[in-house]
Amino acid sequence: MCAPIAGLTAGQALMAGVAMQGLGTALQMRAANRAKNARNAAMDANIKRNRDLENEAALAIGKSRDEFDRTESFDPGVENAATELAAQYNANTKPMPVNVATKDGVPSIVSDTQAEEFAAAEAFNQQQNQSLANLNAFGNYLKQTINPALTQSAADTALMGNFMRGNSSVLQSELQAANDKAYSPMAQLLTGAGRTMTGYGLYSPTGPIT
Repeated sequence: MCAPIAGLTAGQALMAGVAMQGLGTALQMRAANRAKNARNAAMDANIKRNRDLENEAALAIGKSRDEFDRTESFDPGVENAATELAAQYNANTKPMPVNVATKDGVPSIVSDTQAEEFAAAEAFNQQQNQSLANLNAFGNYLKQTINPALTQSAADTALMGNFMRGNSSVLQSELQAANDKAYSPMAQLLTGAGRTMTGYGLYSPTGPIT
């Protein structure tokens, strides 16, 4: 048995030991509650972080999905692409101006006929360009609008997934820090000392411990 504690009776040692163990237990419970609250706070914060990331990923997916809306986006987008392509084709294939005969003595029917033929050729050229633009507009819209939107959506979603995996590592660190709060050196000291005092009170001879 350990060396006696001078000046204490067995009863006093027992009472002191019980009191110290009670105080140690109370401190330990308080530390455990701090750890529990810290764990709950870490879990709640992680849930919020991941929910925010999920919302960002859903927004990115929704944005790319909206591009396929026939009424609001897709059909108007293809039509705009066709208009832009037709303008480019017309600019690149515009017929060279024809010098309509205007010399003195040339009948007006000749100049009028030349002008009509030129206008008809230009109209035919524009009609062909529009048909070609309509044919290529779908692929052009996919290439310039849809595909980049899908690529960006996939990149954003992957990035959010990486962030969520990173959050898991952060959560582990936060939970470990929360668990560390459950350790109370003072509680351990009081509990250990209280057990020692209780042992003295139970097993020491009656009367002062000398």
